[in-house]
Amino acid sequence: MKDAYIRNIQNDYWREIEDGKKRLGKILAFVRENGRVPGPLVFLETGSVLSVVDGHHRLLAYFMSRDPEWRKQYFPGWIQFDATMEKWIGTHCDRPA
Repeated sequence: MKDAYIRNIQNDYWREIEDGKKRLGKILAFVRENGRVPGPLVFLETGSVLSVVDGHHRLLAYFMSRDPEWRKQYFPGWIQFDATMEKWIGTHCDRPA
């Protein structure tokens, strides 16, 4: 996702989500203004693995805000980030047929 929207590399995200770059930009602006990611992320837990169901752009914005290099570029002079994130985790257990 970062390759598609930040580095302009044509991949599945670049092809499949027409407004993805714009969406990420809005989320980054929200994070810059509010110090947190907007809204809860939704995960599905299967065994010890968490898969993102909803919130891929928000999760990328979160990781970008935590990375020192990206912070310099997108969040100059910004220090505080609320690392607590609202999230919903659903579970799935495979059952034999």
